[in-house]
Amino acid sequence: MSFPVGDKSIQNFGLPSFIKFGDIDVLCEYLRQLWAEDGTFVSYRYRGRKLRTFFSWTRSKTLYDPTKEEKHELLSEISPNHIQFIQKYGRYKKDIVGTRYILLGGRLDQLSKSSDKRTAEIASSLLDIIETNKPQLMIDEQNILKEFSAQTNERCAWVTLYLGTGRISALWRARSATVDDAMRIALMTPPVDIRKLSKVQSWIRFDTTRYHRILHELVNKGLSPTLVELS
Repeated sequence: MSFPVGDKSIQNFGLPSFIKFGDIDVLCEYLRQLWAEDGTFVSYRYRGRKLRTFFSWTRSKTLYDPTKEEKHELLSEISPNHIQFIQKYGRYKKDIVGTRYILLGGRLDQLSKSSDKRTAEIASSLLDIIETNKPQLMIDEQNILKEFSAQTNERCAWVTLYLGTGRISALWRARSATVDDAMRIALMTPPVDIRKLSKVQSWIRFDTTRYHRILHELVNKGLSPTLVELS
């Protein structure tokens, strides 16, 4: 496979054309590898009642990097106010990855609704920058999932400011929108990882009514589900 080289989170490459516009078999194989390598499958009962089941994965996008702006012709909207804001409200962390501040997406949402006008303005401005700079790879992956009628949603999990380089990046998490969407993904693009596949199969055996309904739906649309036999 021929993938772009370099710092992908800065250059914001999407999927190569041979995958993005490939046939169903190519799309399925890419997604099966995605769940095995970068994705997660989760299924559990919330408070013993509501079933929460979804596929999810993360992608990162650099918002600001003073060491590489000229090389990549980045015109960042990040200002000193944003940097100070992340330092003020983010959680300080120092480990093998480096020294950094991490501001959770949920916390940023709360700050954008602050009664303090200045705080709300900076938080809202940072949110706008994040929203208009989503990872193209994530967007392309969400679009190919639509080929199987699998809808997804996404949100910024957190923003990180690395003190050593001044780099600021946003980590996005995408996930299947509903349990039905998770079933569509499971049947069309089951993970190639044996342990993850086993978890998917255990869930399907538990939720056989949904399994048969979604299987029927996919076949009626002319699709050929990969995971049919529940061995």
